[in-house]
Amino acid sequence: MHIADPIGVPGAPAETLTALLQQARFGPEAALYLLTDTQGQRREARYSLLLHRPDHDLLTREAFGGRFGEAGIHALATAVNAALEGGVTRFFETVIDRSDFNRMVAEPDPHELRVLLASANPTDPMIYTHPGGW
Repeated sequence: MHIADPIGVPGAPAETLTALLQQARFGPEAALYLLTDTQGQRREARYSLLLHRPDHDLLTREAFGGRFGEAGIHALATAVNAALEGGVTRFFETVIDRSDFNRMVAEPDPHELRVLLASANPTDPMIYTHPGGW
């Protein structure tokens, strides 16, 4: 697992989405992991996204989801839609303890991320592209 420095700006959905869309290489070999600090309350959750490919991983800062208002919800839906349109078919969500979330997103440790990926649960991308049911 090769993780470069996380992209985007913490708490800035538009800027982080732009960075993701500029740098992401989607495709059927990729998987999108939605990392969050909140379980069962997506309206209050914050998300970081990890695009995992066999040759490269791309991690965003925490800037997606309801914690960042309508802009965060829209950015999350747009990112997931872009992954779908780019051929990604594998989507996962994993919950990280709040005390670890900031550290892991700011300074990712490859070993810790491998453990997270192994424990992630498959998720339906439509949950994130149609957040009206949150």
